[in-house]
Amino acid sequence: MKNSGHIWHRKKRIATSVETSGEHDLDPRIYVFGSWLWSLAPRDIDLLIVYRSTGIDDILNAVRMREQLRQNVQALLGLQVHFVTLTQSEETQLQFAADTRAVMLYP
Repeated sequence: MKNSGHIWHRKKRIATSVETSGEHDLDPRIYVFGSWLWSLAPRDIDLLIVYRSTGIDDILNAVRMREQLRQNVQALLGLQVHFVTLTQSEETQLQFAADTRAVMLYP
């Protein structure tokens, strides 16, 4: 994990990006996975959003949060941002974070 210093240095700024999105009711967890964790010169960053969903409003709020996070992270890192967005139930079934060795950025 060559970028471990980058992860913790930028973690607070990315967390602030989530907090300013205003979607706290979703109880979001944000993870980073993929080449950004090990490459010295990544061309993009892959983020996993796991959120609590109780209906269509939560899905729409998750989309808004994702787009706000995309803008904030692109401005912060200057990298393209790719997302996988899952409900808590989907993540429990798929175990995506564990399978990809994702690192939690938020909370």
